[in-house]
Formats: sequence, structure tokens, C-alpha cells
Amino acid sequence: MTKLVFDKSTGKLTGFGKSWNATSGTSSINPLANKTYTAPAHALMTGTKKTVSGVPSSKTYDKDSYTDDNGFSWFLWIGQGNLGIHPEGGAAGTLGCIGITDGDTRPLFDEIKAVMHESIEVEVKGEVGRKDVKALPEPTQTLITNPAGTPPVWQNGTLQQMNNLYDWFTCKW
Repeated sequence: MTKLVFDKSTGKLTGFGKSWNATSGTSSINPLANKTYTAPAHALMTGTKKTVSGVPSSKTYDKDSYTDDNGFSWFLWIGQGNLGIHPEGGAAGTLGCIGITDGDTRPLFDEIKAVMHESIEVEVKGEVGRKDVKALPEPTQTLITNPAGTPPVWQNGTLQQMNNLYDWFTCKW
């Protein structure tokens, strides 16, 4: 299984023998909790204005959220709640996700895309600089994945819950 490690102390996401600058949370919003998350197979989504081939759950939207300096946007759901890894998008921090702050996130996306047919382990460790900021609480609902090529769905969920999840991925909250 592929493994990524996000160290909040250094602001680095490492994996595939490389590292990327990253952040989680803001001065007023909590960072991702320290633990190991598992991104299930086919949890990679794109939000680019152009089609990215080979990503079965590819969706397009015209939002500027989750985009790098080149306008490339994507989201890797890490298997819990609405949390994931995505380009920072020029905002000051994230709402608990891991935001990649490098200007060009395509190299990381391509590495993830190459292994998207398997689960990816995402270890979160370290502490942020502010001691008064606590980690996000554990979410109360989780997603389950369907056979390859179909999007994840809420366990015992409804269409409205799926729409709410898509809103999270597209920053409509």
C-alpha cells in the first residue's frame, strides 16, 4: 500500500520519494487530527475545467476552490468525513483538509493517479505552532466505496447526503 505522511510541524507532505509544502487548518480553524487515514481506491476526483482522462470519478465544476497556481484542481478523499488532500487554492489555510501550497500540484496528482486503483495510507503527525488550536473532532458518518469506477456513497445515506458531500468537495459551504 502506498503511504503519504503529513507532518504538521514541518508543513511537509512526503511520499513517492518526494515532498510537497502543505498546511492544515488556519489560525481559527482546527488542523487535521494526528492519526492514520486510508484513502480508498478510486477516491481521487478532479474539478478541472478540462477533462482529465483515466480518473473514473472525474467531475467538472467552475469553482476556483482546490486549484493550484496553474488552475489545476483535484481532491483526494482520505476516507473520513469530508476530509482530503487538495491544492490550497490561494485561501489562507483549510477547513481541516491537507492543502498543498506548492504552485504546481500536478506532479503529486500524477503520482496519486498512478496508484489510485489501490488504497493509500495517509499518516498525519506533528503539532502546529499554536497550542490553543485543537484538532478537529472525529466525524460521525463515513463513506463506503462501491465497485471500481463508481463514486463513493454514504452508508445508509440518501441522495441529499451525496449532494451535500459534493458540495463539500466543491466548496459550496
